[in-house]
Amino acid sequence: MEYRFHFSSESLLVSVPSNQGWIVVRNLVVAPLAEEFVFRAAVMFHMKSIFRSCQTLCLVSPLFFSLAHFHHVYGEIKHGKSFQSAVSSAVFQVCYTTVFGIYSGFLMLRTGNVISAILAHSICNCFGLPDPLGAIERGRQRWGLIGLLLAIATHLIGLALWYRFLYLATSPFWFGNLLGQCTW
Repeated sequence: MEYRFHFSSESLLVSVPSNQGWIVVRNLVVAPLAEEFVFRAAVMFHMKSIFRSCQTLCLVSPLFFSLAHFHHVYGEIKHGKSFQSAVSSAVFQVCYTTVFGIYSGFLMLRTGNVISAILAHSICNCFGLPDPLGAIERGRQRWGLIGLLLAIATHLIGLALWYRFLYLATSPFWFGNLLGQCTW
């Protein structure tokens, strides 16, 4: 059983089965804290002497983070998945954790603190992977062509706004990171 967020016009309700409370704490607090301290703060710190470029550091360091998730193959096989299916799922997870690791590393280096990476990790674990194709299909089913176009437009606008404000929102100035360690 997994936890999910349910959106309604009245409020945001979290539905967590009573026996899953500690799993939620693990996924939203413990894992982001531990993984970001190890893979961002520690690994990136030690790799800075090898890779002088922040861009290279952001691209290489997530490989450790993503490969650390490959152990899920064992758990999936144990729960009845075939070896091929488990490896396929793990490869997909390695890919998206690499992309997230690049983003998380960027946040840490840009802001100068690991808290930004921890918060992003916790939010990512909370909401899971985005499902733009599912959202577009739901928009089409609900409102036809208008819903489809609105879903596409809102996703594109959201991406454009995220990109537009990424550097402003992570400005080293806002976080007291005035050492100028990384130039973008």
